[in-house]
Amino acid sequence: MHRPFQTRHKQQHFVGNPFCIVQQITPNQGTIIPIRTNIQEGSVLKTQADQSITLRKQLGKGGEGAVYALDDSKTVCKIYEKGKLTEGRKQKIELMLTRKIADTQICYPQEAVYDSAGTFRGFTMPKADGKQLGCHLFHSSFVKMQPQWKARWPIHGIG
Repeated sequence: MHRPFQTRHKQQHFVGNPFCIVQQITPNQGTIIPIRTNIQEGSVLKTQADQSITLRKQLGKGGEGAVYALDDSKTVCKIYEKGKLTEGRKQKIELMLTRKIADTQICYPQEAVYDSAGTFRGFTMPKADGKQLGCHLFHSSFVKMQPQWKARWPIHGIG
């Protein structure tokens, strides 16, 4: 099975800004990736490390796709919806995967996942238990409930 993106090198450690752009992302981010197989509870996918994972209960669904439980109770899998799976999103996840974040409290991509045809479909990430952030992250009442936060942003309604 051919996968255009596979990490075979050791994890890089970045000095300074680990998120500086070192690779151009193509400007045609809206090109939709054609999907041949339906993904649902019980579907088996492959990770970029060629490990099989089985999607269990659907935990939530939003504008980009759905999140499924896995057998590993600490990890979930986000699957992009048909029409939302674009070359730009795929390239963004591939770039993010080259910059590992080892904090399990951050829902950051861990591995890309592929369907039986070898098509990129989404990624695994740590499971978050807690409050849903969504549009509440920068709402002043939410920020006031986080006294441990030191930074302030120049965003209307906060401060």
